Amino acid sequence: RRKKEKNETARLSLPGYDMFSDSFSINTLGVSGTVTVTSKDRHNPERVYSVNISRAPGIFARSLVLTITPTYIVMNQTGTTVSLRQIGSEEKITLQEGGYQAFHWMNKNAKHQVQVLLEETEYDWSEGVELVPSHHSLQLKHRVESKRDPRPRTNLEDPVEKEWSVIQVDISCVDSQCFVFIKKMDPTYLPFCLTNNTALDMITVIKDRKSTRLNSSHDQI
Repeated sequence: RRKKEKNETARLSLPGYDMFSDSFSINTLGVSGTVTVTSKDRHNPERVYSVNISRAPGIFARSLVLTITPTYIVMNQTGTTVSLRQIGSEEKITLQEGGYQAFHWMNKNAKHQVQVLLEETEYDWSEGVELVPSHHSLQLKHRVESKRDPRPRTNLEDPVEKEWSVIQVDISCVDSQCFVFIKKMDPTYLPFCLTNNTALDMITVIKDRKSTRLNSSHDQI
């Protein structure tokens, strides 16, 4: 009877980093997961990598291939320059139209959410988005340029008339790698725009299937 092979493991580190990642398997076919490399130096970002083990092709089929790639890849499909940053961090990455780049968490103590900024428009950073498989339509708000002439950030604009007031973020994952697509919102996909401008109320809106009427209920937070 063939002796069962022992599971072998390895750990990752990077130049300038004083810590290794947790151990992960390097000889188990089909393994797919993520590995995080951190550092005691707060200036070093928290880097997350996707690890995949597959079989080599052709005559090398008895060998296993260990592939390590960045977990998050951001792609700019908006038609303008876009920046991304982690909530709680001032450091950002900037992508030209059609550009793509790996994204890593710059602050290990902050929320693992990203914000989007359209560099060539008058809008402020978006709300935070988690990098999990999902679709987001982000309503953008005006920057406050001057204390003398502040524009209220609660004024939300019609995305049909103001084409950059809403952007689309689509996140899809293949195995353990996530692809973040930032796109310009197509107003033809917005049959109506619903906005909650109340200060303390949570509003639930249910479309009545028997008619076009909308029912709403107000719940105090």
